[in-house]
Amino acid sequence: MLAKINPIQTDSWKALDEHFAGNDFDLRSLFQYNPNRFNEFSCKRTTIF
Repeated sequence: MLAKINPIQTDSWKALDEHFAGNDFDLRSLFQYNPNRFNEFSCKRTTIF
């Protein structure tokens, strides 16, 4: 069995925090600039839902 690890206490998580620390990225703005974004980046499968 794998060890139980809290992901926010890993070196990888720290690296991600540092990488995005100065980034003011807002996902909502991408949809504001492209209202069709959901349709462009989504796929539909009848067998999933």
